[in-house]
Amino acid sequence: MRAREDIDQQQREYFLQQQIKTIQDELGGGGQEQEIEELRRKALTTKWSVEVRDTFMKEVDKLSVHIRNLLITVCNLIICKLC
Repeated sequence: MRAREDIDQQQREYFLQQQIKTIQDELGGGGQEQEIEELRRKALTTKWSVEVRDTFMKEVDKLSVHIRNLLITVCNLIICKLC
């Protein structure tokens, strides 16, 4: 019985990983981290005041968190559907 539960859990986790990969591909290839890092690099080389640069960096950090939370929410919805 325990072995069957473990197999079921592993299958669910694999399915969810595949769903995450599909969602990332549909949202732009999962390259969001690279795009966000590129924004950070550009911000550091742009001639802005320290205040503007700090504000920009905070907003980029917020964007990164929102993208992550969106993916988590979608995955949770998928989990609920499977249960």
